Amino acid sequence: MKTRVILMFILLFSLLFQLKAVCYAGRQALVIGNSEYEDSPLQNTVNDAEAMAVALQNVGFTVLKKTDVTQQEMENAIREFGQNLQSGDIALFYFSGHGAQVEGVNYLIPIGARIESERDIKYKAVEAGMVLDQLEHARSRMNIIILDACRDNPFKGFRSNRGGLALMSAPTGTLIAYATAPGTLAYEGPGEHSPYTKNLLETLTKPGLRIEDVFKQVRVAVMVETDYKQVPWESSSLIGDFYFTSGTEAHAQPQTETPATPTATPPTAETSVLIVPGKGVGDLTIGMSAEQVQSIFGQPENVTDLYNNGKTLYFEYHPQGLMVQIESGQVRSIYLYSGIDGGYGENSFQPFTGMTLEGISVNSTEAEVLSIYGDPLNVDVDPENSSLPTKRLYYDGISFKFVKDTGQMIQMWISVRDRGRGK
Repeated sequence: MKTRVILMFILLFSLLFQLKAVCYAGRQALVIGNSEYEDSPLQNTVNDAEAMAVALQNVGFTVLKKTDVTQQEMENAIREFGQNLQSGDIALFYFSGHGAQVEGVNYLIPIGARIESERDIKYKAVEAGMVLDQLEHARSRMNIIILDACRDNPFKGFRSNRGGLALMSAPTGTLIAYATAPGTLAYEGPGEHSPYTKNLLETLTKPGLRIEDVFKQVRVAVMVETDYKQVPWESSSLIGDFYFTSGTEAHAQPQTETPATPTATPPTAETSVLIVPGKGVGDLTIGMSAEQVQSIFGQPENVTDLYNNGKTLYFEYHPQGLMVQIESGQVRSIYLYSGIDGGYGENSFQPFTGMTLEGISVNSTEAEVLSIYGDPLNVDVDPENSSLPTKRLYYDGISFKFVKDTGQMIQMWISVRDRGRGK
């Protein structure tokens, strides 16, 4: 009996120890800001790094901060960061400065780098993948990578001359946040901080926000501040919840001997895509040309010529859950499908996972739309003897179609803001 009590006590102590390790996992951060570039200095990147270091310390991170560092100093700092991590830690890497991509590989530019061609960059810059390698080796429990790079393109002689960073796959338990969409440039801003870091500093201290909600709010704020010219993105494979300011840590994330690395999700299917009434869906905007649509999504699965005259076309992209209406060569409306049977079932169009500023998606109900958008400009209802009676609500620049009896959404469509009915 005594032996059994002792064994139970040991088991209980072991469980409590493991629970404590989960609840009080270390928070470690490496913050780097580079501004003193010889050919193209940046105004506020060091300010961004300094402020980010303070903000992270205030929410419980132990911060290693480096500013205006050379290639060797950057690499040493990344190695030191990785060596200091424990297997249960939450790791955060933040970089502000110049960044570039060459052949789909992202590079962070150090101070003092003399890069005259694309051939030089892999020898004189720091590949962003080095950070991922260190985190994978450390087996940290959750990884957060924030890249406020691509303020402009300092390498005018590059053959590709393509600005912005490439989309990287996020290994299991990792979130990679970009200041702007893949392949585009971020604004440095006229103030003390870049638009991205300024809004991130303001948002991550708000209590009770999951990390996904933090970056969603940042995205909206940056889009509004830059008149929708800069759209932040995330690539995420997180499998637990994390709060910067709540007492609730990330839930334990299982580790495996060989963590799977998911393939990169196409940007059009990312949950980070914002739906803006009257303007568009992420990079897909009202008024762009048919050629620009195909440059984003490729060739559509199906093209319908409504009047057989080539002037009104519907480009169907089933995997993304999108259909694009083209009138006279330009995007007129964008349709999103929920997968509810209403002409395009779940085996055809896949549900699109973007959201409006107010949080409405194709998974929302009629009651949720009415509670947020209020009374519609107009309503259409099918006759009762229809095979599937539906109801359509029309608002300024956005409209919704529901199953009449259940209120489940079938379709959402975005059109020019001044039409009202949208169709």
